[in-house]
Amino acid sequence: MVEFAICLPVLVVVSLGSIEACNAINLKQVATEAAYEAVRTASGATGTLLTAEARANEVLASHSITGATVQFTPASDSNWARGVDVTVTISVPSSNLGAVNFFFQSQSMQGSVTMVKL
Repeated sequence: MVEFAICLPVLVVVSLGSIEACNAINLKQVATEAAYEAVRTASGATGTLLTAEARANEVLASHSITGATVQFTPASDSNWARGVDVTVTISVPSSNLGAVNFFFQSQSMQGSVTMVKL
């Protein structure tokens, strides 16, 4: 019984920590996926900032992500000439991690992708 009393809290912490780490990795992957889809839309010949941001929000909404910020570099699509590197960075607050959110409180996960404008 003493061994159980010592081991159970350790096992619970390790289990919950593993679940939270996996959720954080998944959240970062979703941010990167949304950034990829946005920059792919933006780097097309007819891509605009509005269509790219809409695509990023569509991907984030499909994963039930709220409160994310989408940032473009260069910030204005009037500066997106052919051959210019367009970067999309998406920040997702850790409040999207779910019920178990102990280790990553008040942090954000970021995903960033760069492509050349066609």
